[in-house]
Amino acid sequence: NPALSGRPGPILNMPQTTIFPKPYALLLAALLCVPAGAEEPMRPGGFKGYNLIIVSITNIGAEHMSLYGYGRKTTPNLDKWAGGALVFDDVFVPASWTLPVATTLFTGLSPNAHQIMGRNREILLSEKIKTLPELLKSAGYATGAFTGGLDYMPALGHMRGFGAAPENPPFTRFETTIPQAQAWLAKNSGGRLFLLVHGYDA
Repeated sequence: NPALSGRPGPILNMPQTTIFPKPYALLLAALLCVPAGAEEPMRPGGFKGYNLIIVSITNIGAEHMSLYGYGRKTTPNLDKWAGGALVFDDVFVPASWTLPVATTLFTGLSPNAHQIMGRNREILLSEKIKTLPELLKSAGYATGAFTGGLDYMPALGHMRGFGAAPENPPFTRFETTIPQAQAWLAKNSGGRLFLLVHGYDA
């Protein structure tokens, strides 16, 4: 297990008695956290119905983020946000680039298991593998993905389950994807939702 340390709250010990199969338990434990200062003990189903928002920035390295000690103030807004959030100091990913990592994020499987390790459209994610967006959608969540394209191409199969996923051209930036996400949120804020926002801004 990676050595995970959080600032300032505890790491969530997500029970596996949820709507998610076991491969997703660790994934969701990494994505969800207890609000800063919360002292109420975790209980089964305590986070049921929460919204899930993932923001992905390509290609940013921790070694150049002031959030992680870089000398220049390169991430001042993230630094401020992190003051009331759980920050992981040590995180391990299954590959060095976006596509296999994103597929692992959405499936809970290693690249050797999901087999999506190249932009070859002849090798698609197996229909037998359920994705996180598919599971959340079947549980009543609205699902939307607004990305910079390329490694988030829906044609590869790993984006299955996103009800809204415009095919932006490769290397689209946040100046496009954030307004898309905001428009989608305005229409879907009344219920449970899973939102992915991504941009090639680093």
